[in-house]
Amino acid sequence: MIMDSSNIGIAELTKLDTEANRYANLAKFGFGQKTASGFYGEDPGLLKTPAQADSVTSITQQFGQGMTATSAQVAQLYQTLGNDGVRMPLTLVEGCTRSDGTVVDTPSTQGTQVVSASTARTVRDMMQTVYQEGPSSSFLKIPGYNIAAKTGTAQVADPATGKYAKGQYIVSVAGLVPADKPLYAVVFTLAKPQGITSSVAAAPGWKTIMGQVIKAYRVPASTGVPSLPPVTW
Repeated sequence: MIMDSSNIGIAELTKLDTEANRYANLAKFGFGQKTASGFYGEDPGLLKTPAQADSVTSITQQFGQGMTATSAQVAQLYQTLGNDGVRMPLTLVEGCTRSDGTVVDTPSTQGTQVVSASTARTVRDMMQTVYQEGPSSSFLKIPGYNIAAKTGTAQVADPATGKYAKGQYIVSVAGLVPADKPLYAVVFTLAKPQGITSSVAAAPGWKTIMGQVIKAYRVPASTGVPSLPPVTW
């Protein structure tokens, strides 16, 4: 389901849980609320509560179409999965140093366990199938590295009509490196790309930035074989 971006598969799977739990799980990842960055003008995104959501929205929120989110929130989601299920406060700087050398405004080190470590690792393994075998894999691969990644394609609504605009999308790729013990998360988003309107349009930009992150921070190459769950039954 994840490798092929199956909205129907996610919808059927999510029906196994209660509406209250579905909402609570998204909220635990930080959706529908501002991050801890304190960035001016930050939008909290839209995440409807069970009381606000109709039966369709309650399901579509689970694969992203019935809600809105910022790239910062998406990065926070990936950081949580890469940190074995612990969500840390999102920050823009490590702290501020005064003229006397005193460091202030340091971020909190208190994390929140959103999902278990085993669940986070399982999801990362699932996302490795996107990077290794998915439709966009040839555009994403960086030799020598096992990466957990996921593509995203969202339709753009026309403010005048409230309906989805024809041929207009927001596409993205997000990923963690290295997949087995992540150090960095990169999210690359394009609004209303021309020509190619699928998530493939975002793949080259993501690959370039992730490649620079690997070089700049000297991320060691992967040595093991990726742990890929079966994608067919």
